[in-house]
Amino acid sequence: MSLKNKHETHELMGSTYFHGGMEDARGGSIQPLSYCRGLARAATLKGANLYAHSEVSSIDRVKADWQITTRGGANVSAQFLIVATNAYTSDLWAGLKRQIVPVATLQAASRPLPEMVLRTLLPQGHHFSDSRRVM
Repeated sequence: MSLKNKHETHELMGSTYFHGGMEDARGGSIQPLSYCRGLARAATLKGANLYAHSEVSSIDRVKADWQITTRGGANVSAQFLIVATNAYTSDLWAGLKRQIVPVATLQAASRPLPEMVLRTLLPQGHHFSDSRRVM
C-alpha cells in the first residue's frame, strides 16, 4: 500500500476532487453479474444442473445424496449441493444466516460518456472506493 498526494491521486483517478489517497495493489473489483454468469457457465460445463426461480423449502441428507424439495413441490436429488442464497438467506440451512456479513455498496450509472471523458477517468484502469459512508 502506498499513500498518494493530491497530484498522484489526480493522475490515478482523473479527478481533482480528492486531496490524497491510498493505492493498494492487492485490491481489485469484479462485475458481479459477469462473475455469476461465469460461475454458472463453469458449473454447467462440469455437468451441474442449475435451477433458478426454485425456492427451496427443505434440504435433507439421504444416504450419500441430498434431497431437495422446492416450494412448488418439485424434488431434486443430487450428490453435491451448493447453497447460493444471495441476499435472501433464510433459516433453511442452520447457522448460515449468522455467517453472512451484510455489506452496503453504492453503484451509479450515467448516460454514456463521451470518449474524451472516458479516457480521463481512471486512465490506468484502477478501481476506487471511498471510506466515507456517503460519497
